[in-house]
Amino acid sequence: MADITKKYPDTEEGAKECLENQSVLKVTNKTQVVPDYVVEGVWKLTNLKSPESKELVSAIIYMAGYPEIPHSRIIRKYNDFLVLDHMPFVKEK
Repeated sequence: MADITKKYPDTEEGAKECLENQSVLKVTNKTQVVPDYVVEGVWKLTNLKSPESKELVSAIIYMAGYPEIPHSRIIRKYNDFLVLDHMPFVKEK
């Protein structure tokens, strides 16, 4: 079982590693990784392979060890992610 409190680097590679270690989603050669430019440790990954979908999906990952909001003393304790394409109202074209 993955350690949900492990702190990954706030980099493209760190985001990919965190998501693959914390979920069943897999990075593909089409995966695009974009940081949140305001909140540290938050990344959006698109074109991920999901075992539950024939289509590629997207996710937002919230990495442990970074502030919940900018300039906050509250540090995110756990790695978490949100799969976007399973919710039709935010599905990307």
